[in-house]
Amino acid sequence: MHVPTRRGPPRFGDGVDPVPDLGPSKIPAEIYTSPERYELERTRVLRDSWFIAERSEKIPEPGDYLVWEQFGETVVIARQADRSVAAFHNVCQHRGARITAESGHCEDALVCPWHGWKHDLTGKVVGVPDWHDFERGEVTDVRSPQVAVAEWGGWLWIHLGGPDAAPPLEAYLGELVAELAPYEMENMVLHATASWEMPANWKAVSDAFLEVYHVAETHRVTIGEALSVRDTAITLFDRHSMYVVPYTGFVDRLREEQEHQRDAISHYLVYPFSIFNCERQHIQAFTPVPTGPHSTRFLCWHLIQPGGDERFLTEMDRAWNLFTRVAAEDLFVAEQSGATRQSMGYTRNINNERECRITHLLNVMSDHIAKGDTGEAKG
Repeated sequence: MHVPTRRGPPRFGDGVDPVPDLGPSKIPAEIYTSPERYELERTRVLRDSWFIAERSEKIPEPGDYLVWEQFGETVVIARQADRSVAAFHNVCQHRGARITAESGHCEDALVCPWHGWKHDLTGKVVGVPDWHDFERGEVTDVRSPQVAVAEWGGWLWIHLGGPDAAPPLEAYLGELVAELAPYEMENMVLHATASWEMPANWKAVSDAFLEVYHVAETHRVTIGEALSVRDTAITLFDRHSMYVVPYTGFVDRLREEQEHQRDAISHYLVYPFSIFNCERQHIQAFTPVPTGPHSTRFLCWHLIQPGGDERFLTEMDRAWNLFTRVAAEDLFVAEQSGATRQSMGYTRNINNERECRITHLLNVMSDHIAKGDTGEAKG
């Protein structure tokens, strides 16, 4: 069975500062509660970044397509005849109807249910009933606006800004290419999925997975002392971040051999909200997708190494069940923060230095909003 081997620099042990020099911080409550702030995040950050949409295996054959719909957008992602992928806004350019409501397979064209405009699987209009009734220039070379799409690690990644605005995906991922590549996610098998609806701001949900300070209290039963939490090593990149949490009993070996993908949980945030919780034999990937200023849909995929026997599959079932219990505990706490969003007693968050991944994300996002950043290639 595949064992991930480090390709990038060491992230734990001698020469690695376990806590970046960002320091403690105070975060104004309106970052989490303001509808205006949420709208800026939706239009300037979430629409201006690469993120995972779904596993590539969801559209295995030419003609297969899926409908992705989140935070006010609807997109078609389709497998082309040459096995490449294309994506486009699921919006008919005639009168603004959704071209298709369901994922599926298309042999000919996607037909808008309102007036029958036909679209190929790149979003180009290839048929207009009674076209001669229109001004010819208005129905010639019409297409739904394209969405940037790429495949990497067995995932379909999209950037809503379109091909002209999106940097190359691997340039956007930066140092996380070397970090995530050893797991060979493209060869892993989708074992299970889950989703939760949360009455909380998406960042409050995300925050629960960006620090380990809460583990001793929130997960005292489910995780207990299985992880050496105080030995966690955190790394901040230009945009992204990660931490390495050693398994209890493996700290000395990890410090000496520095194989964090093998001997620890390695946890990665691809800015702004694609998260990978990686162990050597399985990975949970998740996104806290905002559905409104105070509501979030939390999506999770569980990937496992291929080729395991019945005993391995039983162990993976056990790992998934444990993860869903841990995630439910995190989401319960996020729900409690959502319950106080209108309280006059909630004015700010006080983050310690080990909660710096949260502070870092908010700093990068605020800078992105202020500058109207177009997502230029950064690590």
